[in-house]
Amino acid sequence: MAFWYLAHADELLLDVDGADVQLERGGTRLEMFCRRRLRDGIVAGLLKVKCVTAAASYTPGHLHVCVTLHRPMPTMERLIWQSWLGSDLYRSRADLMRAHRGHAYPSLLIAPDRYPRLRDPDAVCSCAGKHPTVLAEGVAACPVWAEYRGPSPWECFGAPSTRPDEGVRVALRVGRWSLDDILRV
Repeated sequence: MAFWYLAHADELLLDVDGADVQLERGGTRLEMFCRRRLRDGIVAGLLKVKCVTAAASYTPGHLHVCVTLHRPMPTMERLIWQSWLGSDLYRSRADLMRAHRGHAYPSLLIAPDRYPRLRDPDAVCSCAGKHPTVLAEGVAACPVWAEYRGPSPWECFGAPSTRPDEGVRVALRVGRWSLDDILRV
């Protein structure tokens, strides 16, 4: 089963990668990019936080973090805060594009289990394992995905190259770049 948490107006939903990576000076990336920035926003009076809940995501070493706020916050402001607090960069960009395109649920988390000490999920599907980022022939086999997910990062920005010779480097110098140089292998 998969548990779907759609961002409510009083929530920041973060996908924090590298939560298990220890830094030289102690602590983890989670502390560096999330805890410290969260603390700074609270101390500055910019974030009115009610509680913070973290749980494991499908990917080992990654955490899903829900920051529950005292008051609702506009969608774009929430998405910017999520990015600032260290949510996955690719997810953050796609969330911003979904919001720009008017998608009803630009930010969400899909969890392998119900999150303890958090509200009930907004939806549950019977899918086992992590949902694919790109759907076969653009069709969602999961009805919950079809209703809530919206475009994948690849639909928002274009699929990453899978060309085997992609490792060949093309130098782009200071000045005007030709489209031929950008598009060449």
